[in-house]
Amino acid sequence: MNSNRNREMDKQTIYYKKWDLSSKHTECLVNNMKEKNNEFLYDLSLGIYKQFLSELKGHSIHIKKTDTVIQCWNTMLQTTLRNPSMDIKKKSIQLLHQTSIQHCE
Repeated sequence: MNSNRNREMDKQTIYYKKWDLSSKHTECLVNNMKEKNNEFLYDLSLGIYKQFLSELKGHSIHIKKTDTVIQCWNTMLQTTLRNPSMDIKKKSIQLLHQTSIQHCE
């Protein structure tokens, strides 16, 4: 019984750590997206996403494509790559940042 409780607590700790790291990296992204052109914004987003993944691995946190945090990042990346509107691209980054903050609290 106790091991199930510990396992669930570990899952919860990892869940919050993923979102906490996401929040840290999205804050960096938000702070650097002002007045950038379309290509630069995608490159910046992709670079920070790779740093995020690297930091997760550095903390020995395993990730899956089905993880909500990964799906959110991938949605933002696809938006910054494919949507022609700079305003929508920036809003997608801001939404990811807001989501990350809300999930790590």
